[in-house]
Amino acid sequence: MTLTTKETIPYLKWVTEVVEERIIEDNIIRKEFGSKDEFIIFSIIMVRVLRFLRTQIENDDKEYNLGFYIKKFYEQQKFEKHTGVTMRGIARESGIPRTTVSRIIDKLIAQKIIRKNINQHIIPTAKARDKLNVYRRYLFTSNKRLYDIFEMLDLKKLYSDEERF
Repeated sequence: MTLTTKETIPYLKWVTEVVEERIIEDNIIRKEFGSKDEFIIFSIIMVRVLRFLRTQIENDDKEYNLGFYIKKFYEQQKFEKHTGVTMRGIARESGIPRTTVSRIIDKLIAQKIIRKNINQHIIPTAKARDKLNVYRRYLFTSNKRLYDIFEMLDLKKLYSDEERF
């Protein structure tokens, strides 16, 4: 069964909001990181270490101030052998040429946002959390807003049949 033109109005409202949010997100990424490649490289480095952070928080019996805890965690990573990612791994995962990855890594190291640990794996520093502050806040607010619109328009119920698109 296909949609009528009037039935697409809620979807068109939602998709318009999504696209506008992506434009805002792209502008934030360019402002905070300079390029999408830099953002992607930085994100890969962060994600590799965040898995260890999540596990550590889950296994810790005590409660701490989150900002302090995360910064302390990042400082400890320089002594860890099994965290971080290699330049080759970043190039492979991102599809960005190794020479570009190397140039961006050098730039981020000079800014003291990332460093190499004792095994020469690339890890974030405590400054990495601050670097992501604007983007992290935007991402949470944006996704909450889009979810609220999705729910308000009842899109899950209206378009439960994927074949209708």
